[in-house]
Amino acid sequence: MTANPAGPPCGNNPNYRMSDGDRAAVESFRAYLTVRADRRERYAAAIAAADDLGAPAVCYPEAAAAMAVADAEQRAARADVLREAADVADRLAHEMRHGESDEWPEEWSSREVRDAVRSVGEKLRGLADEVQPS
Repeated sequence: MTANPAGPPCGNNPNYRMSDGDRAAVESFRAYLTVRADRRERYAAAIAAADDLGAPAVCYPEAAAAMAVADAEQRAARADVLREAADVADRLAHEMRHGESDEWPEEWSSREVRDAVRSVGEKLRGLADEVQPS
């Protein structure tokens, strides 16, 4: 077996050649981090300005706007997670109904269990819509 002269495929290894897709993913993530850092700095500045004046942040339009954006982003993130979990439950219910997996114990193939899994998916989707209507 010959050793790889570039070393292991690792982002910390400067000798490893990344593919175009790898480079695009890295650049996309760097852009995301830049936006996130800028947003964090704006929030911190707005909240600090309100604190310096000894009043709650909601008394100042910039701070209130920053907090509203942060709250909306958090709601969207929670709703996305809930919808993803609902999709998983839906796929599981479908697999269980149609016998598409050999991994399920026989007792899981009952109608009651499938209905319960489907119900979980519906409940998760409802919670997501409460957090942030689609």
